Amino acid sequence: MPRTPEQFEKIREEKKKIILDTALELFANQGYAATSIKLIAEKAGISKGLMYNYFESKETLLRTILMQLMEEMLDMLDPNHDGMLEDDELLHFIDFVFEFFRTRREELKLYHQLSMQPEVMQSLQGFHVPQTENIIGMYTDYFSRKFPENASLVMIHLGAVMKGFSLQYVFCPEQFPDEMLYSFREYLKDIFIRTTDKH
Repeated sequence: MPRTPEQFEKIREEKKKIILDTALELFANQGYAATSIKLIAEKAGISKGLMYNYFESKETLLRTILMQLMEEMLDMLDPNHDGMLEDDELLHFIDFVFEFFRTRREELKLYHQLSMQPEVMQSLQGFHVPQTENIIGMYTDYFSRKFPENASLVMIHLGAVMKGFSLQYVFCPEQFPDEMLYSFREYLKDIFIRTTDKH
Protein backbone atom coordinates (compact mmCIF):
# COMPACT_ATOMS: atom_id res chain seq x y z
CA MET A 1 0.00 0.00 0.00
CA PRO A 2 1.51 3.39 -0.96
CA ARG A 3 2.59 5.69 1.83
CA THR A 4 0.62 8.84 2.57
CA PRO A 5 2.26 12.31 2.46
CA GLU A 6 2.09 12.33 6.27
CA GLN A 7 4.01 9.04 6.45
CA PHE A 8 6.65 10.34 4.06
CA GLU A 9 7.02 13.49 6.17
CA LYS A 10 7.35 11.44 9.35
CA ILE A 11 10.08 9.29 7.75
CA ARG A 12 11.85 12.43 6.54
CA GLU A 13 11.79 14.02 10.01
CA GLU A 14 13.07 10.81 11.63
CA LYS A 15 15.94 10.61 9.13
CA LYS A 16 16.73 14.27 9.65
CA LYS A 17 16.93 13.74 13.41
CA ILE A 18 19.29 10.78 12.96
CA ILE A 19 21.56 12.95 10.81
CA LEU A 20 21.51 15.83 13.31
CA ASP A 21 22.19 13.53 16.28
CA THR A 22 25.06 11.88 14.39
CA ALA A 23 26.56 15.20 13.36
CA LEU A 24 26.34 16.50 16.94
CA GLU A 25 28.12 13.41 18.30
CA LEU A 26 30.91 13.65 15.72
CA PHE A 27 31.32 17.43 15.97
CA ALA A 28 31.54 17.17 19.76
CA ASN A 29 33.93 14.21 19.96
CA GLN A 30 36.06 14.47 16.82
CA GLY A 31 35.87 18.22 16.24
CA TYR A 32 34.01 20.18 13.61
CA ALA A 33 36.97 20.56 11.23
CA ALA A 34 37.82 16.85 11.38
CA THR A 35 34.27 15.73 10.61
CA SER A 36 33.29 15.34 6.96
CA ILE A 37 29.88 14.99 5.35
CA LYS A 38 31.01 11.53 4.17
CA LEU A 39 31.75 10.46 7.75
CA ILE A 40 28.41 11.78 9.01
CA ALA A 41 26.56 9.93 6.25
CA GLU A 42 28.40 6.65 6.96
CA LYS A 43 27.77 6.87 10.69
CA ALA A 44 24.08 7.77 10.12
CA GLY A 45 23.70 4.80 7.77
CA ILE A 46 22.72 6.73 4.64
CA SER A 47 24.40 7.52 1.33
CA LYS A 48 26.33 10.74 0.90
CA GLY A 49 24.03 11.68 -1.99
CA LEU A 50 20.91 11.26 0.13
CA MET A 51 22.54 13.33 2.87
CA TYR A 52 22.44 16.36 0.58
CA ASN A 53 18.68 15.99 0.21
CA TYR A 54 18.44 16.91 3.88
CA PHE A 55 21.33 19.31 4.46
CA GLU A 56 23.24 21.12 1.73
CA SER A 57 26.51 21.34 3.69
CA LYS A 58 28.31 20.69 6.95
CA GLU A 59 27.85 24.38 7.76
CA THR A 60 24.07 24.00 7.39
CA LEU A 61 24.13 21.10 9.83
CA LEU A 62 25.99 23.16 12.42
CA ARG A 63 23.67 26.13 11.91
CA THR A 64 20.64 23.88 12.45
CA ILE A 65 22.08 22.37 15.64
CA LEU A 66 22.86 25.83 17.06
CA MET A 67 19.50 27.31 16.07
CA GLN A 68 17.57 24.46 17.69
CA LEU A 69 19.57 24.81 20.88
CA MET A 70 19.09 28.58 21.09
CA GLU A 71 15.35 28.27 20.40
CA GLU A 72 15.04 25.70 23.17
CA MET A 73 16.97 27.89 25.59
CA LEU A 74 14.84 30.93 24.78
CA ASP A 75 11.64 28.92 25.32
CA MET A 76 12.92 27.77 28.72
CA LEU A 77 14.10 31.23 29.74
CA ASP A 78 10.93 33.06 28.70
CA PRO A 79 8.14 30.44 28.68
CA ASN A 80 5.35 33.05 28.48
CA HIS A 81 7.17 34.91 25.67
CA ASP A 82 6.60 38.33 27.20
CA GLY A 83 10.24 39.39 26.78
CA MET A 84 10.57 40.07 30.52
CA LEU A 85 12.65 37.89 32.83
CA GLU A 86 11.43 37.46 36.42
CA ASP A 87 12.89 35.63 39.44
CA ASP A 88 10.81 32.47 39.05
CA GLU A 89 11.66 32.19 35.35
CA LEU A 90 15.38 32.51 36.01
CA LEU A 91 15.17 29.96 38.83
CA HIS A 92 13.52 27.46 36.47
CA PHE A 93 16.02 28.29 33.76
CA ILE A 94 18.96 27.53 36.05
CA ASP A 95 17.31 24.16 36.81
CA PHE A 96 17.14 23.56 33.06
CA VAL A 97 20.79 24.56 32.56
CA PHE A 98 22.04 22.17 35.25
CA GLU A 99 19.98 19.31 33.81
CA PHE A 100 21.47 20.24 30.45
CA PHE A 101 24.96 19.90 31.98
CA ARG A 102 24.04 16.50 33.39
CA THR A 103 22.23 14.92 30.45
CA ARG A 104 23.42 16.63 27.27
CA ARG A 105 27.19 16.55 27.38
CA GLU A 106 27.59 16.32 23.58
CA GLU A 107 26.02 19.74 23.08
CA LEU A 108 28.01 21.13 26.00
CA LYS A 109 31.23 19.79 24.50
CA LEU A 110 30.37 21.32 21.15
CA TYR A 111 29.70 24.69 22.77
CA HIS A 112 33.10 24.73 24.46
CA GLN A 113 34.86 23.60 21.30
CA LEU A 114 33.26 26.36 19.25
CA SER A 115 33.97 28.99 21.90
CA MET A 116 37.68 28.18 21.50
CA GLN A 117 37.53 28.13 17.70
CA PRO A 118 36.18 31.51 16.56
CA GLU A 119 37.38 30.73 13.04
CA VAL A 120 34.68 28.05 12.81
CA MET A 121 31.93 30.54 13.58
CA GLN A 122 33.45 33.00 11.10
CA SER A 123 33.36 30.28 8.44
CA LEU A 124 29.56 30.17 8.73
CA GLN A 125 29.44 33.41 6.70
CA GLY A 126 26.88 35.69 8.20
CA PHE A 127 25.41 33.15 10.61
CA HIS A 128 23.15 35.04 12.99
CA VAL A 129 21.02 33.73 15.82
CA PRO A 130 18.44 36.38 16.78
CA GLN A 131 17.57 34.34 19.89
CA THR A 132 21.02 35.18 21.27
CA GLU A 133 20.22 38.88 21.23
CA ASN A 134 16.86 38.24 22.91
CA ILE A 135 18.49 36.20 25.68
CA ILE A 136 21.21 38.80 26.27
CA GLY A 137 18.61 41.57 26.28
CA MET A 138 16.46 39.85 28.91
CA TYR A 139 19.49 39.08 31.08
CA THR A 140 20.66 42.68 30.88
CA ASP A 141 17.23 44.04 31.77
CA TYR A 142 16.82 41.59 34.68
CA PHE A 143 20.16 42.29 36.31
CA SER A 144 19.82 46.05 35.72
CA ARG A 145 16.62 45.95 37.74
CA LYS A 146 17.98 43.64 40.45
CA PHE A 147 21.47 45.16 40.82
CA PRO A 148 21.18 48.68 39.40
CA GLU A 149 24.54 49.83 40.76
CA ASN A 150 26.72 47.08 39.29
CA ALA A 151 24.63 44.96 36.92
CA SER A 152 27.48 44.51 34.42
CA LEU A 153 29.82 43.12 37.08
CA VAL A 154 27.16 40.71 38.36
CA MET A 155 26.50 39.45 34.83
CA ILE A 156 30.22 38.95 34.20
CA HIS A 157 30.50 37.12 37.53
CA LEU A 158 27.58 34.79 36.80
CA GLY A 159 28.76 34.14 33.23
CA ALA A 160 32.30 33.34 34.35
CA VAL A 161 31.13 30.99 37.11
CA MET A 162 28.72 29.11 34.83
CA LYS A 163 31.18 28.80 31.96
CA GLY A 164 34.03 27.72 34.23
CA PHE A 165 31.92 25.14 36.02
CA SER A 166 30.44 23.74 32.81
CA LEU A 167 33.93 23.36 31.35
CA GLN A 168 35.04 21.34 34.39
CA TYR A 169 31.86 19.29 34.41
CA VAL A 170 31.86 18.32 30.73
CA PHE A 171 35.34 16.80 30.93
CA CYS A 172 35.32 15.48 34.51
CA PRO A 173 31.70 14.76 35.50
CA GLU A 174 32.81 12.06 37.94
CA GLN A 175 34.21 14.83 40.17
CA PHE A 176 30.71 16.26 40.61
CA PRO A 177 28.15 13.69 41.82
CA ASP A 178 24.51 14.74 41.50
CA GLU A 179 24.26 15.81 45.14
CA MET A 180 27.14 18.24 44.69
CA LEU A 181 25.80 19.41 41.34
CA TYR A 182 22.41 20.28 42.79
CA SER A 183 23.93 21.89 45.90
CA PHE A 184 26.02 24.14 43.69
CA ARG A 185 22.93 24.99 41.63
CA GLU A 186 21.06 26.11 44.76
CA TYR A 187 24.12 28.05 45.95
CA LEU A 188 24.13 30.04 42.70
CA LYS A 189 20.40 30.72 43.01
CA ASP A 190 20.98 32.13 46.50
CA ILE A 191 23.78 34.41 45.33
CA PHE A 192 22.32 35.74 42.10
CA ILE A 193 18.54 35.48 42.39
CA ARG A 194 17.24 34.99 45.91
CA THR A 195 19.66 37.47 47.43
CA THR A 196 18.60 40.97 48.42
CA ASP A 197 22.22 42.19 48.55
CA LYS A 198 23.49 44.59 45.91
CA HIS A 199 26.87 42.86 45.43
